[in-house]
Amino acid sequence: MTEDAVQEAFIAAFNNFDRLKDIKKFHAWVAVIASNKAIDMIRKNSRIYPSDQIDNLQQKYSFEDPLDLILDKENKLKIINALNKLNLSYRQVVILRYYYDLPFKDIGEVLGISAAAVKSRFHRAKNTLKKLLESQKSQEGREVI
Repeated sequence: MTEDAVQEAFIAAFNNFDRLKDIKKFHAWVAVIASNKAIDMIRKNSRIYPSDQIDNLQQKYSFEDPLDLILDKENKLKIINALNKLNLSYRQVVILRYYYDLPFKDIGEVLGISAAAVKSRFHRAKNTLKKLLESQKSQEGREVI
């Protein structure tokens, strides 16, 4: 699944290379394309979750307490689920900022919007994520009768 998204992203990038205005932004440009392809694939098959990174945690922290590993995996799944509930414009900004560590200006250039618009989307996305995660937490706190 991941390999398919990456392959489709590079095919799309190759076919649209003439649209890239600044070669220095190639990495971020391809990342956005890959992100969109992955989102499309997840929408097509909603049973697939991006869990390959989560499974790698066990190998990375094999000397940790198993309970910590379970909690860490659960937290990552909660964040992934919350991210998937964001609209695409918010999700793109969060991924480019946190996962690719791009400055707001570069994100704006990649997405074709101003840095101010990126900051606005980013802060709205963070607030929405916070509310989604708090909602999940409060729903988990309810006892099943």
